[in-house]
Amino acid sequence: MYKNLIELFKENEGKGAVGAFNLHCFEMLPAMIQAAEELNVPIIIQTSLGTAEYIGFEPLIAAVKALAEKSSVNVALHMDHCKSVEALKKAIDLGYSSVMYDGSALPIEENIKNTQEVVEYAHAHGVSVEGEIGSIGGAEEGVVVEKDAAMYTKPEDALHYVNETHVDALAVSIGTTHGQFKSKAKINYELLTELKAKLGPVGLVLHGGTGVSDEDMKRCVREGMKKINVGTELNKSYIEVVNTTFPDATPLTSLRNLLGPANEKIKEVFKGKKIMIISDDQVYPLYGDDLTLNLEKDFKVNHVVVPHGEKSKRFDMLPTLYKACLDFKLTRTDLIIALGGGVIGDMAGFVASSYLRGVKLVQIPTSLLAQVDSSVGGKVAVDLPEGKNLVGAFYHPSMVLIDPCTLKTLDPHFISDGMGEVIKYGCIKDKKLFDQLNSYQNFEELYEFIDEIIYNCVNIKREVVEKDQFDFGDRLLLNFGHTYAHAIEQYYHYEKYSHGEAVGIGMYQITKLAESLDLTKTGSSTQIKEILQKYNLPYECQVETKNLIQAISLDKKNINNSLSVVLLKEIGNSYVYQTNQEFLLKKERV
Repeated sequence: MYKNLIELFKENEGKGAVGAFNLHCFEMLPAMIQAAEELNVPIIIQTSLGTAEYIGFEPLIAAVKALAEKSSVNVALHMDHCKSVEALKKAIDLGYSSVMYDGSALPIEENIKNTQEVVEYAHAHGVSVEGEIGSIGGAEEGVVVEKDAAMYTKPEDALHYVNETHVDALAVSIGTTHGQFKSKAKINYELLTELKAKLGPVGLVLHGGTGVSDEDMKRCVREGMKKINVGTELNKSYIEVVNTTFPDATPLTSLRNLLGPANEKIKEVFKGKKIMIISDDQVYPLYGDDLTLNLEKDFKVNHVVVPHGEKSKRFDMLPTLYKACLDFKLTRTDLIIALGGGVIGDMAGFVASSYLRGVKLVQIPTSLLAQVDSSVGGKVAVDLPEGKNLVGAFYHPSMVLIDPCTLKTLDPHFISDGMGEVIKYGCIKDKKLFDQLNSYQNFEELYEFIDEIIYNCVNIKREVVEKDQFDFGDRLLLNFGHTYAHAIEQYYHYEKYSHGEAVGIGMYQITKLAESLDLTKTGSSTQIKEILQKYNLPYECQVETKNLIQAISLDKKNINNSLSVVLLKEIGNSYVYQTNQEFLLKKERV
C-alpha cells in the first residue's frame, strides 16, 4: 500500500529502520519494490527534485502508486533534500506521500520558518515531513575543509527546531558524509544517544551512508535511527552493472545525462593524467559522482569539497585546498576543475593560478550567474575581511563547459540571483536582450530560450574582455551596479543579499542617481526597477550611503581617489564616468 513515513515508522516499530533508496531512473523502481517484498519489509522510494523533473512528476508518482497498490509491502514516495518550499508544495499536490525540506544551510530561525510552512501544508494533505538540522557535508577520503565538529547537529538546536516545526523525521549530522566517501565514517554515538533522548518520538534519519561499515550501520539502527538513506552506492552499482552487462554499448556515466560530454571535451584541451575537482557541499552531491565516473575512463580523479557560500571564499581556506592538491601529487601538467557557482569558480580558479605557479583550469559552472558571467573572463579571487575579491589574478580557463540543464536543480533564489547579471548585460550593451527579458512573464518562460540568452551574455563579455583584458578600459562597463553591490554584500556580511540581488540594487540606485543629475535618460531607472521586480530581485535596501563608503574606498575601481562609475546613457548604452566618492554621497540612501 501507498503510505507516508509516520505509517511506515509505526509499522516497523521495534523491527529496525526503514530503508530509503534514491531512485534515479524508472528501471530501478520495480527492482527496489521486489527486493522489499523478498525481505517482507516496508520501503521508502525517494527522489531528488532534479530526478522528479527529469522523469516527470506525474508519470513518476503514477508508477510508484500503481506498484505500491499491487505490492505485499507498504511503500512511501519521498522527496529528498529539497530546498524550495514551492517545489515541495507542488510535490504534495501531485501525490508524494512524504517530503523533506532541507534548510540546513540557512540560519536556524529561517530554517524553522520555512519548515513550519512546509509542515502546515503537508500535514493538511496527510503528507509526512522530514527536516534537517546540522550540515551533512562532502569530502574526499579524509580531506575535510572544516572540522567535523562544525558539521555536527547541536542537540539544543535540534530540540528547538523539532518543538517549533513539529516535523515527523529529522536528518541529523553525526559524522557521516554524502558522496563517494571511501574511508570509514567516524560516528559520534554519544551525540546520537543524546539526540535520541532529547527528541523522543521524532524519527531520526541517517544520511550519507556510503563509507559507514555494516557494524556501524547496525549499531546506528539499534541506537535509534528509523530511516537509513542509500543513494550513491545504488547509482554507482547500477551504472557498473549496466556497463558490464552491455560491454559493446556506449559506456553509461550519468543517469540524467548531465555533464555527459565533459570527458571528451576536456580531452580536447588536456593531455595530462590527474584531475582535481574543487566543488562545494551543495553542488558535488548533485553532479560530482557522475562527473567523476565520466572522467575516470581516461584520468585519475580526486576531489575536495568546501562549504557553500561566500564565507568559504576566504584567504585562510586556501592552505587546505593546496594541501589537497599536494596530497594528490598534482603536478604542473595536471588539471583543476571548478565545479559549482561563482564562489567555487573564483576560489578554484585562484588555486589553479597560484598552485605551482599555475596549472590548467576548466570551469564547469552550475549556477546561472556563473554561466553568464563569473566563469568567463579570467578573473579569479578570494575575499578579505575588508572587502570582496581583493586578492586575485587574471587567469583564463582552458575551457568553460556550460550545461543549462544544471539550472533545473537550482533553488529559485539562485535563478533570481543569476538574473541580476543577465539583466546587467541588457542594460550595458544590448537593448534587444533587455526587451527580450522584459517580454517574458517569468523565468519558466525564459528557460525555453536559455541557450540563446546564455550565449548572448557570454558573447558580450567575450567582446569586452578581448578589448580590455586587465580591467583598465571598456571592461569596467561589466561593473555596472557593482560599486554599490560589493559594498552592500560586505555591509551585510554576505548574509542578507546574494551577489545578483546586490547588483540589482546597485543598478537601480546608481541609475536613479544619474537621472537626478541628468547623466542618464529619464525613465531608465523605472525600466530597471520593473524588470528587477519581474525576476524577484530587490531594487533598494535602505542603507545610508555613508555606511557603504569605507567598503567603496577599497573598491578596485577606486584609483588615486578617482572613482570609475559605470552609468547608462540609456538602456543598452553604457559609459564610464570619472568622479569620486562624493558623487555617491549625493544619494542619501540606497
